[in-house]
Amino acid sequence: DQHVNVNGTTLENDGLMNVLDDADITLNPYHAVSTSFVNHGLLVFSGAGVTNDVNVAFTNDGTIEVQGAGSTLRLQAGWTHDGTANLPAGVILRLNGGTVQTGANGRWTGTGTAIMEAGGGTFDGPLGFGGLYQITGGTWNLNADQVAVDMSMSGGTLAGTGVFSVTNVLSWTGGTMT
Repeated sequence: DQHVNVNGTTLENDGLMNVLDDADITLNPYHAVSTSFVNHGLLVFSGAGVTNDVNVAFTNDGTIEVQGAGSTLRLQAGWTHDGTANLPAGVILRLNGGTVQTGANGRWTGTGTAIMEAGGGTFDGPLGFGGLYQITGGTWNLNADQVAVDMSMSGGTLAGTGVFSVTNVLSWTGGTMT
């Protein structure tokens, strides 16, 4: 297990940053100062069957590539996203902490799985994601129309001013849609 520790400052990527295997980007527990990670460039998480945790406030206006079948990118401290996140088949994006804010230009591409399980967020633009949405917790506000191929909802709240359409399979066993 490798970690990039952010010590009370902002770690910023303006070029190419390749996070190998099971490495994490995390807050140093000995610093109480606010920390964050900002990606303006290309951020690649590479390694098959691994989990990469980002445990600091994360801003992306560049490109995120999650590579490797069976890999998981887990964002646990909030995410401001106005760039592109590529989630190919077999990849999982887990939003399980903090607040997610996706701007009008924020896109998710690919056919992986996005699991929204804790925290919450607002999506102000169409994500364009072709994979599975799973909502198990949190409050998720869609303020732009979204089209999903498949969606599973077992908890949490789906709300907002946008229309959410599912073209294939919708499994709704819990939670609230308003």
